[in-house]
Amino acid sequence: MCGIFGYINHGVPQERKQIIEMLVTGLKRLEYRGYDSAGMAVDGDKEMPDGSTKCVLIKKSGKVKELDKAAHAQSLDYDKVLFSHIGIAHTRWATHGPPTEVNCHPHRSDPLNEFVVIHNGIITNC
Repeated sequence: MCGIFGYINHGVPQERKQIIEMLVTGLKRLEYRGYDSAGMAVDGDKEMPDGSTKCVLIKKSGKVKELDKAAHAQSLDYDKVLFSHIGIAHTRWATHGPPTEVNCHPHRSDPLNEFVVIHNGIITNC
C-alpha cells in the first residue's frame, strides 16, 4: 500500500539535511504498510531564471533505508539553511508497472521539474 508524507516549512530556518531526515523519518513511520520503492522531492541548489530553485527528485527501488542512502549521496549542500521549503515523499506498492526507479514517485512535469506529483492509485491516459 502506498504512503505519502509531506513537509512544509515557512519562515523557520532548517538545514537541508534536517529536511531530508524529516521526510525519511515520515516514510519510516509508514513502513508497516508494505511497499517496494520510495522517492522524494526536495528543493535543490540550482537556481532557475525566475529565481526559484530546481526541484531534485530522489528515487530508489527497495526500502526507505536505500532512499536515505541515495538522498545523502546527492551533490547537494546539506548544511544550507532554507527559510522556506516544501518537500514530499512517497512509498509505492507496485500495482501497475514494475518496482523500478522510473515508476517510483514523485513524477515530474518536464525536464526542469516545474512541478512534481505523488498520487495513490493508477492514473491512466485516455
